[in-house]
Amino acid sequence: MISRKTSAVLAACLALPYVVSKVHFAMAGQLGVHGGPRVTADDYTKFGDTADVSAAQWGNVAAGTVIFVISLLPLAPFARRWNRWVLAVPVMAAGSTTAGFGLSMIVNGAVTGRGGYPFGAYSVVWGAMQCALARRVVGRTTQVRQPRTS
Repeated sequence: MISRKTSAVLAACLALPYVVSKVHFAMAGQLGVHGGPRVTADDYTKFGDTADVSAAQWGNVAAGTVIFVISLLPLAPFARRWNRWVLAVPVMAAGSTTAGFGLSMIVNGAVTGRGGYPFGAYSVVWGAMQCALARRVVGRTTQVRQPRTS
């Protein structure tokens, strides 16, 4: 079984390729993600210009960074005093959303023929690691003081 610390580090590390990829595309003002579906000219019609595309990509960078921080939060010493559900719910939400997004990308790639399987599979693994971390956070135990018997 993987420890909570290992789960947190793995989940955080899996966020980094996404963030780096989105930074690359944001700086170039392009849609897409490495290993994702092919981007067509029609995809750009949803945005006004390159600045709008770039802004959307920077929003994705922010989302990936938030998931990175949420993944490492259970390791913070101050977080040990928090209720475990305060930590587990955001981690589980990030994981289930990411895994669901990955599954939908795989299905969409199969139906439309646009590809995206590598990024979809990566997203499923990333989401599964987030969910495993949430399970470790919920399962954490604290020492319970036993009442004194005289």
